[in-house]
Amino acid sequence: MEALLIIVVALLAAYWYNAMRAHEQALRAARNGCERYALQLLDESIAMQRLRLKRGGDGRIRFHRLYRFEFLGADDGRSSGWVELLGLRVIAVRLQQAEGMMHELH
Repeated sequence: MEALLIIVVALLAAYWYNAMRAHEQALRAARNGCERYALQLLDESIAMQRLRLKRGGDGRIRFHRLYRFEFLGADDGRSSGWVELLGLRVIAVRLQQAEGMMHELH
């Protein structure tokens, strides 16, 4: 019984550590995307919108995460952006501005 508890705690700790690293990657990608187009990332924060398992190009199953963030666009209006990760690798950064302009970075 103790061994099972130790395994469960170790798995939870590993997931938490991986989730923190993914969050840091996504926040860095959001910052870089905003800086590239001279936009201001609001609140210096992002929020996870979706978490699921997905098979990568190498056939391995990884966590697929979608994070959402807000930024001030060129017109000083709030706009939304998304960062997509597969494992700890950034797949895409999308910046949707109010006037319909979309920037995608890979």
